Amino acid sequence: MTYDIYINSTIGWPFSAEYVQSELNKCKKKTCNVYISSLGGSVADALQIRQMFLEHGQVEVHLHGFVASAATIIAMGAAKVHMGRYALFLMHRCSNWVETWGQLNAEEIAAAIKTLESQKVTLETIDQTIASIYAARCGKKVEDVADWMMHAKWLTAEECLNRGLIDSICDDDKALDVNDGVRGEILACGLPLPDVKAEPDADLSLRSFLDGFRALFTKSRVVDKPGAMAQEPDVPTEKVTTYSNLLNVLHLEALDAKAGEVSLNGEQLKALDARLSDFAVNEEQHTSTIADLTKQVDDLTAQVENLKKMDGASSHGVGDGADDDATTAAARVRADYRRLKGLD
Repeated sequence: MTYDIYINSTIGWPFSAEYVQSELNKCKKKTCNVYISSLGGSVADALQIRQMFLEHGQVEVHLHGFVASAATIIAMGAAKVHMGRYALFLMHRCSNWVETWGQLNAEEIAAAIKTLESQKVTLETIDQTIASIYAARCGKKVEDVADWMMHAKWLTAEECLNRGLIDSICDDDKALDVNDGVRGEILACGLPLPDVKAEPDADLSLRSFLDGFRALFTKSRVVDKPGAMAQEPDVPTEKVTTYSNLLNVLHLEALDAKAGEVSLNGEQLKALDARLSDFAVNEEQHTSTIADLTKQVDDLTAQVENLKKMDGASSHGVGDGADDDATTAAARVRADYRRLKGLD
């Protein structure tokens, strides 16, 4: 299948309404096939994109993998919706980031409550609007769809077809791989985990490390809370350099990164685990050595300060006998010189 538009990351950034419009303009007066696999993002962008699909009139969306939140709203604007047999679909009530902390007096608490009440009304309005969109698609009552959103359950392709949310089911290449990395990403988006068993992997600790390793050296992704506007992140420019340096340190020259993904074979996993263990031991030894050296420096510094306060064995104080004799002799010489010159 060839797609005209791919939406396989966060709605809002990098897949904004402006981007989708520019791509749709290339498909005027013809069917536009859109691939969607996203955990959602900006509701504002999603509503705009849905309207663009409606106005185009010949958009067919193909849902694969995990399709959630704002991504499902986009799909509702298509003329036809196809869903992969192993894909999962999630609609839920929208939410907003709320953070209140610190000490508040009575007036400040009242102001915070007023603000939260206002946000609550706004979210309820958005929920009603989105429920109406789903209901218009599947021909159900808005109240029934609102109940689906309240339960926030991952729906299979069969369930979506039965509820009228999609038009057909297509075959996927393979079943979803719900590993720890995927689960972590879903939780980071504030979404419930699907009731799908993760396929058995190798060692859990190694897999967890690789997930973190992969996150360090791939381009940053922003996943907004549903209902929030997406923001463009600052992507560090030194990652490639850091990546190369770390590979050298870990002695994993064969480690390959393509299209933002990192893959290792079994031997590399073992080598990486061994290197990390060495680092932990060396770090502990280095910490102990530094502590010993610091103590030695402190001791030597104290000794130097004590020596400064003491007269050395070869030194003598001002005004001792030797100095007195030399001073008297010098005075006598000066006196004789003056007498000879008749200065006195």
